[in-house]
Amino acid sequence: MTHKLFLLGAARLETPGGSLLLERKTAAVLAYLALEGPVRKYKLAGWL
Repeated sequence: MTHKLFLLGAARLETPGGSLLLERKTAAVLAYLALEGPVRKYKLAGWL
């Protein structure tokens, strides 16, 4: 199962089931997680 995250232009997440348009905050969190790896929940909760 492959997922692709596109951040240039309209941010979207492509999955085998289809494509999802992402809000800016959601795209930012997913981009951070893709680059940094595992992060503690309290750190993410502070951003939202």
